Amino acid sequence: MSHLILIRHTRPDIPEGLCYGRTDVPYILSEFEDWVRHEPWPEKIHAYSSPLRRCLDLANKAMPTAVCVDERLIELDFGTWENRLWSDIPRHESDPWTADYTRLSPPGGENLLRMNARLEDFVLGLKRGDHTHVVFSHSGVIRLLLLAAYQETIDKYFDRHVDFGSTWVLPRIPEREDFARLIRDV
Repeated sequence: MSHLILIRHTRPDIPEGLCYGRTDVPYILSEFEDWVRHEPWPEKIHAYSSPLRRCLDLANKAMPTAVCVDERLIELDFGTWENRLWSDIPRHESDPWTADYTRLSPPGGENLLRMNARLEDFVLGLKRGDHTHVVFSHSGVIRLLLLAAYQETIDKYFDRHVDFGSTWVLPRIPEREDFARLIRDV
């Protein structure tokens, strides 16, 4: 049986309240080094990472095997909000998105429907069988994959808290119908 393990990057070294999604921000080195002391990995393991350094550096340091960089594992694109403080983003821009984050995109960014489609594409391409897949990624990616694996809907997106450096072992690898269920009522 295949397993899917999700790992969020460690805490970034950024100002409090920064919107950083796809911005390649630095990470706090001491937290990174503390995290790398992970237990031994299984033999048949496949490792994947977002291309952003806060994920990829952690994956390369922690994994005993080569890491496959996959653009589909990158965080939600916040467009023109990237690298700005949330408090500096005009409410007339952020309020509509907050009310309908599933279908609406930040200016120049992406919505959760598009992110869901790229994650579905990634997961459906994973090799099944007696393999463990380890994914180093971001809060938004992990939230959607958790919702799909637990057969929940996208309206629960912000109910899931994903700590920096946290590890999630999914009870099963999501299937196509799980991703469809996520967005069925949108």
